Amino acid sequence: MQLIHETRPEFRSLQPAEIMKRLLREVKTGRSGRALHLGQNLSRQTSNRGYDLADFRPYAPGDDTRFLDWMALARLDQPIIRLFESINANPQLLLIDASKSMGYGSPGKFSAACWAIMDAAVQCWKHGYRLGVDVITGDHLQSIQKDEKIKAPEKLIRLIKALAAITPDGVIEMDRAIAIGAARQSGAQAMTIISDFLPHAPTLPKRCNRRMNLVRVLSQTEIDPSPLLHNELVDMETEKKIFARHDADCIHAYRAALHQHGSSLARLALSTGGFALDVRT
Repeated sequence: MQLIHETRPEFRSLQPAEIMKRLLREVKTGRSGRALHLGQNLSRQTSNRGYDLADFRPYAPGDDTRFLDWMALARLDQPIIRLFESINANPQLLLIDASKSMGYGSPGKFSAACWAIMDAAVQCWKHGYRLGVDVITGDHLQSIQKDEKIKAPEKLIRLIKALAAITPDGVIEMDRAIAIGAARQSGAQAMTIISDFLPHAPTLPKRCNRRMNLVRVLSQTEIDPSPLLHNELVDMETEKKIFARHDADCIHAYRAALHQHGSSLARLALSTGGFALDVRT
């Protein structure tokens, strides 16, 4: 999984006007949405007329063979599919995890998730894309941005205020949240989930035909727990110890499990034509 370093300040510590000023400055310099590209849509079409080549990925059963890159097949001995970016992108649905574990770190993981949401929102406003944002809280979803075009900066301000008012809390069942989100936003062709996905990688609902993008947000300590050798790393939601005190072998096993967790997310996203990446707070 690609690793993105997030260096922005705590989201809730800034006023909406300051956040907007920063985001608009990044749009002018071409840096907003530089990492996640959540506003883009890679579309499988019967013709690439009016579309720009955006990416490649390995062939998956059911893909249209007309998009096979035959030169790549001859060079790599592996079937590769070409993906095109549409000028008129399909609606995007973002699901953001607001469980208790997302509040961990300084700045917190939820803060990094909020910045990712606003990057996507600014790109959608800039290009006229439609965007829906749902927050996973407990065992239900709260819609804070309807599936519609963002036509004015005022909508961005409302989205900033809605995100800043959320305090991560509770425990969520990710599989159920994904199924509810997929059912509620039937028009969106791509769904991006921003979460730590801990402790287990999710599963997709049956007959899911959407492109799934999985953005895993982790704190520096969760990626490298070695500084905590003399303390304890505890799951914030279950309050269970993740590894024993003074045990380097347990930390090694933890790192291996975290790598396997990321690999599972990457395979899941790739199976739908989506992407998976890590954001480090």
